[in-house]
Amino acid sequence: MSDHLPERKDVKDAPTRLPGAESTAIPRQVGDAVPAADIAEPPRTLSIGDLKEPAEVDRLIETQVAAAADRNIAYRILHDVFRQSWHRVKHELAEPQSSTPRQKQVRQGLAAQLIAYRNWSYPLVLDEAGREVNEETKRTTGYTGIKNKGSDALTSDVDLMLQGDATELVVGRFNAAFRAGKGTGHVWDFEPGVVYDVNAYELGYVPDPDRGVETKDEKRGAVKVPLKQGARDIRPQGGISNQRLIEQDRDNQSAAALVKARVHMTGREWASYTAAVSRTAPDTIATLFAANDKFAEYYKAIAEGLLGPTAPAFNPESPEALDKSGMGLLEGLAIKRVHGADAKETKETKDDPAVANALMAASNREAEKLLRSQVFVQRERLDALIKRQNAERADVDAVRQLEAEINAALVELRVVGAKVQTFANEAYFTDAALQHAVVGIQAEQGIQLSKADGMNVVIENMADALKELGRYSDPDEALYKAAKYMLRLADAARNMGYGYIGAVQLLYDAGRKGSVDIKNRKAVDEKGESKATQTGREVRPKLGPDLLRATPRYSGDAMRNAVIDAGSSVQQEYHAELRVRVGADEKPGTTAARAAETASTPSRPTLRKADYATEEAAAGNPRNEPLDSVHPRDAALAEDAAAKLREVKDVAKS
Repeated sequence: MSDHLPERKDVKDAPTRLPGAESTAIPRQVGDAVPAADIAEPPRTLSIGDLKEPAEVDRLIETQVAAAADRNIAYRILHDVFRQSWHRVKHELAEPQSSTPRQKQVRQGLAAQLIAYRNWSYPLVLDEAGREVNEETKRTTGYTGIKNKGSDALTSDVDLMLQGDATELVVGRFNAAFRAGKGTGHVWDFEPGVVYDVNAYELGYVPDPDRGVETKDEKRGAVKVPLKQGARDIRPQGGISNQRLIEQDRDNQSAAALVKARVHMTGREWASYTAAVSRTAPDTIATLFAANDKFAEYYKAIAEGLLGPTAPAFNPESPEALDKSGMGLLEGLAIKRVHGADAKETKETKDDPAVANALMAASNREAEKLLRSQVFVQRERLDALIKRQNAERADVDAVRQLEAEINAALVELRVVGAKVQTFANEAYFTDAALQHAVVGIQAEQGIQLSKADGMNVVIENMADALKELGRYSDPDEALYKAAKYMLRLADAARNMGYGYIGAVQLLYDAGRKGSVDIKNRKAVDEKGESKATQTGREVRPKLGPDLLRATPRYSGDAMRNAVIDAGSSVQQEYHAELRVRVGADEKPGTTAARAAETASTPSRPTLRKADYATEEAAAGNPRNEPLDSVHPRDAALAEDAAAKLREVKDVAKS
């Protein structure tokens, strides 16, 4: 029994059905009802209060699972049985790898109870954290609430969009209040991102789905162009108005996206990737170097957070750095922090929640420091400048001077904001990737991004797919978890006009199959198979032969190869398009202007779930069949791209 439990009645004596419970049935979201013959197994003798290991959940019956509606019982199960790890909850309960249909119902029923507990817990903790910030800042508007609500989906995390004008200060208070049990009386040893996959973000990072400039698309109707930071009277859409600084900001955002790629690539993969991209797009070299420098800063901060100032420096030439991703190297340091300097990297040590917590704690402390000392200060300064400009809008000279200061402040704020996100848990580093995923796909509002933004979306989702492929020892489970990022990568590439690229087509099909078809498949149609098993049977055979006919370019693993090939191919095509010159009488400087214009060109609106069937029907494909042929739209785009590339080659010859 945990020492952290509040005083309460012994859970061993808790009733298997709580007084006043309406039903002992498992919540509807866990799937269709299983046959009565399968449910009517002999009653289990194990009490829910006696659970010690996740495997023992199979010895429960449905009425005992309903008892987890008691928040103290749910707390003990999450704290003691699942060792304060939501990753274990998802792996063992939400998507069990092996169980009978009856056992799966029971496991997912317990997962639903733990989600209800999570959704009760974090608002109380946030209220305590927000109250402290309001008292400290002597204002009532430092924290005013959260925009979003907790998800009831069994596999979903919760990203909290904090509201108020001092939300940068609330993030750290939330993390500390959670561990101390403020608001709930339930104390934890680990960070909230480890315990129940809840992450708090300051205002301005997680985009508000209700905001944006609405426009019309001829095929999809109303879509939104996301608002940028810094909305003001003379520029209500926000963002930077100076072209030179727009391009500087674009490079900064690209470098931030590439940092994530470096974090999740091995040294060999990064070397091959950067060589391929810089060879065909030499204008990316400076950004690639900047990303490498930012990664080294990130590595140093986490390493010292784990092992102190004597932590070993990053050595890109070491054999270990060549064969491991940046995150893999840091995970090795976390294992040493938790298990000792001589600890070996085994499945047990890598899966230890204390190791995940050591990494997250080091990241959270660095993010909290940056939020307090830099982001909050810079944002307050920016808000003051905007307030002054709005007040002096009749004075043309004052407005012009303040606009220059606002532009510079926005560039600085976005640099440090992206840096903070490198330390955030499971976060996108650029606002474009957040808009694409949160507003475009999850909120299904069909947003429209520029091509430059789309490129950042591709890079970040390439990195996240690699992260998932490297996280799980079971390759089928890894592919299933990576599928949603493969789909997002391919969706962004198609929106940019590069759906004709072979690797993009493969990832679109594989990602849709895993993250849409298989993920949403009803339990009655699964025949007792796990999502991972279904993914291995239906997705790997399609990808494998296509990729292994030729020698893998960057990795011996076909899945990693497909992801990296797609990301690098899109980046090369994009930069080739930037270099296209039109007209023989072009004057010096026009090429850069045309490149800037191309980068700002709107992509097609982000795909919404309801659009999958429509797109595939237009191509003559039923929803669940592989997309083996090129979509007619992408075929036309391929012809245009081929003409552009021929033009680039002609220019190079001249």
